[in-house]
Amino acid sequence: MSSIKCFFVQPMNRWTPTLNRFGGGTCEKSPLPSPYNGHRGNSELDDVYSDELAFPEETDPRWPTRCDHCGYLFKDDDSRSLSPNRHWRNPATEETFVAPLPVGALFFSDEKIFQGPGRGMDGRSLVVVMPSARDYCTWNVDSRAGNCTVPCKTCGQLYAVHGNRYDEGKKEMVAGSGCKKFMPADDDKHRCWTRRGEPPNVTVGKSEFGPTCGAGAGSIIVPGWHGFLRNGVLEPC
Repeated sequence: MSSIKCFFVQPMNRWTPTLNRFGGGTCEKSPLPSPYNGHRGNSELDDVYSDELAFPEETDPRWPTRCDHCGYLFKDDDSRSLSPNRHWRNPATEETFVAPLPVGALFFSDEKIFQGPGRGMDGRSLVVVMPSARDYCTWNVDSRAGNCTVPCKTCGQLYAVHGNRYDEGKKEMVAGSGCKKFMPADDDKHRCWTRRGEPPNVTVGKSEFGPTCGAGAGSIIVPGWHGFLRNGVLEPC
């Protein structure tokens, strides 16, 4: 797998919403691997210039009725969702994109991150769109890593085994051994990944860029990909 050069994008005040349907079972013509290859249908709506989007009634004729890939007819109890699909702009080239963003996009997020402090030492939250076996996968560089070695101040258990988690070996969820809520012993004074540089020329590492824990060597693992972000380039291991 080759390296991927990243690029920086900024949000625009424009959205192209889509209505989505998801059905049970496996779509034999889906381009996605298991377990993401269910029946899905998408219907694009007209552009809007506000993020206050109303969820349509189930009787709205704009909802997709069949799977885009195989023609499966959706049932009434198949799930529905509304995707805002914001527009983004690359300030270096003026090129624009509609969410979901392509692999290699870097942006600062204002959304609340529930895993770890969610923001770097500079007060910003950097997100990278990753190459992955999933159809869309992001990495919040300033979140807490799943293998963080900082213990809970209440029960003493490490974050990696504190809560319920997915066991890759067993291919199932396993129960954690900690208390009800993880409280980091260092009060989130460290970052599992530390970074330097301004987008897109960002390098992510460990202790050389700030206080960190003992988790890994600064790489990131997502489904189907493992590597580093160095000087704005995603480099596979």
